[in-house]
Amino acid sequence: MYEVMLAFAILGTVTGSTQTKTVPLSDPFPVVAEAEVVEVSENNYYTVTFETTAYCPCSKCCGKSDGITASGTRATAGRTIAAPSTYAFGTQIEIDGVIYTVEDRGGAIKNNRIDIFFNDHQTANNYGRQWVEGKVYY
Repeated sequence: MYEVMLAFAILGTVTGSTQTKTVPLSDPFPVVAEAEVVEVSENNYYTVTFETTAYCPCSKCCGKSDGITASGTRATAGRTIAAPSTYAFGTQIEIDGVIYTVEDRGGAIKNNRIDIFFNDHQTANNYGRQWVEGKVYY
């Protein structure tokens, strides 16, 4: 175990911009998008305000309809989100009490935008565009 200083390099206002945490040398450092960090917690997460949109497995939303994500998993409602490449596949982000996993990418998914997967097109359309606070676990 090594004690390291975790520094969050982001654009925007940072509250509690650094914290000390003891981690095994093999643990990855947190990946941070270009977004405003609202709060850094001592509970292994930081809070970011995200612009969220929705998508489904149809060809209109994805350009294909096989339901396979960029990470190779099958997209699953209540689990799968598309996030910018600044978030590693497998990163967990809690939104409105649901813990999602970054499993997908998207051409329009940049900075602090996240796309939440839904099973059908109507539900995805009904979701619309929302600004939410998400907890990014590291």
